[in-house]
Amino acid sequence: MTQIKLASTIQIIREVPNGRGIEVLLLRRNKQLEFASGFWVYPGGKIENHELHNRPELQAARIAGTRETMEEAQLTINEDALQFCIHWTTPVNENKRFATYFFHTKVDYHDSEVRVDDSEILEHKWMSPQNALHALKSKEIILLPPTYITLQRIIDCRNYQDVIAEWKRSEPAFVNPIIGMDQFTVHCMYQGDAGYENGDFSLQGARHRLVVDYKKPSFKFLHQNCDVFPVNGGKHLIEEG
Repeated sequence: MTQIKLASTIQIIREVPNGRGIEVLLLRRNKQLEFASGFWVYPGGKIENHELHNRPELQAARIAGTRETMEEAQLTINEDALQFCIHWTTPVNENKRFATYFFHTKVDYHDSEVRVDDSEILEHKWMSPQNALHALKSKEIILLPPTYITLQRIIDCRNYQDVIAEWKRSEPAFVNPIIGMDQFTVHCMYQGDAGYENGDFSLQGARHRLVVDYKKPSFKFLHQNCDVFPVNGGKHLIEEG
């Protein structure tokens, strides 16, 4: 059985001056890396053993997230300002698995210069959630499902207070996706989906899933006849509208 390693990542927000919305920091991972090679991600990485020593996991995750942000982007983050928003575990069929704490925080626009390490991280972009999702569709960037969904979650936020309010609409979910494959299409099923218990994406019934076709690319979030709060906050309706 693949060992699940603890990890931490941060959705870093800056407000664009003159009320022109928000931007999120995305980093492009080196294609030579074993995990998520070439994908655009939030700053973050594995929680080290010394960070876990005599500490709760959540506190260790805050420490690791701030350390990784400095290492990857030379950006200073206030550890105490990190807001825990969601927890994501890599699906069972992946060779490398992580149990990742996601946080959000704000940095000042005029104090947000990024210098990537040119090792694990080769490039960075500050992008609005809307522009990031448009860039995904045009193949300018590629995203993992958790990044896509957490960008969807804040797609209509105009400032950081909106981001705080959006994430507070629900308690931090602990997401354990179940994956079903159909040629080039990946069905990422979440709790409440009809196929969640046995991995059969063809079962009729409730839908709570992200359907991804990386060949096109195409990302479609479905939430129908499901009592579980959607992991993207239902914001796919705004994006599609």
